[in-house]
Amino acid sequence: MPIPLGYRGHVTSLEKLFRSCLTSLMLFRNRWTQCTTSREDRQIVRMAVTDRSVTSRTIAQHIESVMHHSVSARTTRRRLKQRGLSARRPLLGLPLTQSPRRLRR
Repeated sequence: MPIPLGYRGHVTSLEKLFRSCLTSLMLFRNRWTQCTTSREDRQIVRMAVTDRSVTSRTIAQHIESVMHHSVSARTTRRRLKQRGLSARRPLLGLPLTQSPRRLRR
């Protein structure tokens, strides 16, 4: 990127300012790391897939009791959304057996 003519004398100060802004931006981005492990993510998805009535708060409480690691309900909703699921409407449902299927027709 070419340097404007008016700033030739201040290149070092502009460069320092740019580097400090870039460094602070990188620190800000790296601070928000993922707080759940892949194992906890799989557990969250498994609960949502197997039980339709489960809520994100219930999943978070279950993860905390089993894994001894606190996870917020918002984090659970985020993880489910990443997999294309929600706490109320899971991706998979249990298949109907022949008798209830017959009764539904």
